[in-house]
Amino acid sequence: MRLSFAIIIVCLSTCSIVANAQQNTVRKSVSSQSVYNTATVTTVKGRVEKIEKVNNGRKNYGIHLMLKTASETIAVHLGPQWYMEDKMDNIKEGSKIEVKGSKVTIDGKPAIIAQTIMSGANTLQLRDVNGKPLWSGTGLRRK
Repeated sequence: MRLSFAIIIVCLSTCSIVANAQQNTVRKSVSSQSVYNTATVTTVKGRVEKIEKVNNGRKNYGIHLMLKTASETIAVHLGPQWYMEDKMDNIKEGSKIEVKGSKVTIDGKPAIIAQTIMSGANTLQLRDVNGKPLWSGTGLRRK
């Protein structure tokens, strides 16, 4: 009886430790995506080298650009795929664009969380001046 009880305690403890480790990993991933900082807002110009659909660790995907500037190639985080899918008409690989957003470090690499993107005469607004996503709280998940 004592042996059975001890085995059950060990199993429950192990499950709890594994669950907490997984939860902390997801939290780190999610929080690293929401680090918009108004003090680091900058504007960069460059050419879109790649458009990527990135799994954000949850059910949805995010859209990122790799932007080649005069000094570096940097990831630009736009927004969720469901929000971006009908807003990318003027942004293609090879497009020259201007991005205004918060320059941050995510997973040890520089990135920009886009506020606005200018492509030719077109401006795509993604976040307000405080970095709040325009899709936040809209309830417009999928069409």
